[in-house]
Amino acid sequence: MIWQIKIVKPFSENQIEEKSYEINLNKNKSIYKVIKEFEDEILNKAGFGKVVMEFGDVELGEIINLHNSEGIRDISQIRRMAKDIKLGKHIFNKSGIPNIKLIKSNKGELVLFDGHHSILAYMLNDKKRLDEIPYLIIEKKGGFDDEKIKEFFIEHKNKLKNKDWRKFVINWQADEENQLVERKEKCMDDVFNNIKNLFYSKN
Repeated sequence: MIWQIKIVKPFSENQIEEKSYEINLNKNKSIYKVIKEFEDEILNKAGFGKVVMEFGDVELGEIINLHNSEGIRDISQIRRMAKDIKLGKHIFNKSGIPNIKLIKSNKGELVLFDGHHSILAYMLNDKKRLDEIPYLIIEKKGGFDDEKIKEFFIEHKNKLKNKDWRKFVINWQADEENQLVERKEKCMDDVFNNIKNLFYSKN
């Protein structure tokens, strides 16, 4: 099975850098393990080359969230990241890959499995499109099926057997028995709009 990991980052107003890697994987390997191995074994050797953006016209607000607004743990962290972005910096983790990580479903959806705080910080800076921010995306031919995307619900994935994951989100800030909840916010626009007033609060 061939998976493709793609790292994208903007480096000027109208140009981006993108590097793609094809990885042949056992179908049972978890996506989290793939990312860890990618960071450990591949990233330090990575270079970037310019290519045409495939997802540039995607609106950030249309991306599917896996956490609800109640699961956003640290508004102050988002404020700090938003200040850095306003100064022209971008948000990467310590290994150098973007905090914002996406997976493409077999229905063509882009699902945010990591980096909810980061993407909200970009939205707070009026970033609207995917080609304005750095991100990592995992793809394979035909997209990932529902069972693979359910892996992001970790220990709760078995509760989603014979259910549509799109009807649920995970809130890691709640007690374990209350972490899997019904989806109320269908996309990142909904999450942002439900908490945006908190960004301007003094608390």
